[in-house]
Amino acid sequence: MTYSITPSVTTINEGESFTTTVITSDSSRNLYWALSGTGINSSDLASGSYLNGYDYAGDDSTFTFSHTLANDQSTEGLEVIEIKLFSDYSKRNHFQVGETIYVSVNDTSKDVNYSYSILPSQLSINEGDTLTTEVQTNDSETLYWSISGSGIDHSDLASGSYLSGYDAAGDDGTFTFSHSFKNDLSIEGHETIDIKLFTDWLRRDQDQVGETVSVKLFDSPINSINNLEVKTVYSMDEIKDYDGNLHGYLREVTGEAPTTVKSAYKYQGKLDVNNDGITEAIFTNKESSRWVTASIDPITGAFDYSKHGAGETTRIVGIYQDPLVTAGLVEKDSPHDGSRTFSNDLKLDNLILKTVGDYDGDGFQEVYWSKVDNTAYLRAVMHADGNIQYANYQNLTQMTDYLTSHGFADTVALIA
Repeated sequence: MTYSITPSVTTINEGESFTTTVITSDSSRNLYWALSGTGINSSDLASGSYLNGYDYAGDDSTFTFSHTLANDQSTEGLEVIEIKLFSDYSKRNHFQVGETIYVSVNDTSKDVNYSYSILPSQLSINEGDTLTTEVQTNDSETLYWSISGSGIDHSDLASGSYLSGYDAAGDDGTFTFSHSFKNDLSIEGHETIDIKLFTDWLRRDQDQVGETVSVKLFDSPINSINNLEVKTVYSMDEIKDYDGNLHGYLREVTGEAPTTVKSAYKYQGKLDVNNDGITEAIFTNKESSRWVTASIDPITGAFDYSKHGAGETTRIVGIYQDPLVTAGLVEKDSPHDGSRTFSNDLKLDNLILKTVGDYDGDGFQEVYWSKVDNTAYLRAVMHADGNIQYANYQNLTQMTDYLTSHGFADTVALIA
């Protein structure tokens, strides 16, 4: 049997193609070919080319196979491809037929130092506005972008905007993508949009290229604290209690807060609940029977949901036990339990925020509320960090006597 292996070239550059012709008198069976060599592997071949294959000679005693070499942008020096033919699919040496043929590969696509720059049109944006991001790169391959961040999801985007996509740089080395952000009527405070770029559609961390660029997203000026309307209900998707539980719900006990809770925060007004010079926005929620204090940034008019722990005052206010219950003078959850009454009034949306002050001079702020029908007044005594110590109800006479005895007779008219 005779076997002749003839490549169309004996020297080739990366990115080019060659065809190998086999002429043989062995036409009764498959013959198996293989490409190998020091440093030669599948990454040296373009898509659709393989290191191994088989065929059989037709009536003209020939068959061919072709390969395209990859522009792998890797500095490897001169490489040599070895083309071999075998009579068995195992391709072990003792089954080789014919001579090994060699093709030299010139290293014409060397290492490239790719650069990636992500350039948003602005580094802070309001809901309702549009953000355009330009990518500058010397990488001509398809790149995959994403936007993400705590609290950032598709509901933040207007119709026609997406959280991820892909594109390739044009001749000028750039491409752009745009996002319009929805004015969602939700008080979210500062959110951060992280813009990332990847070389693979899976967008895994190991495939990220360039630096993450962050853009601040602010509530629409319509929804800034300074423009909220008293008695209007808003959404507060990320508000937490002292321990970090969203909307004050313990997931392992009660599960996640219902959607009705997230969108039932009624704005009551603004007060300095712990006398630290920073004003808090006050909200009540009839669905959860809880209330909220939210420190207002004096510059932006927004607040930060992350500031819910020790020494911070943007949170669901804690639940207290009536001191009379603690002292054993009142039965817990009875009609005389002030804590139970407070919770019920929140559930019934039966409270109106009035004023705050340290009326007895003990160093703790007292937040006054009135019932809607003005039949009783709630005095909530706060801790120095803005959480609640306890509360008690007063009728008009009791409230008047208390404030007047401490020199605040003029405050009675603010409450009643």
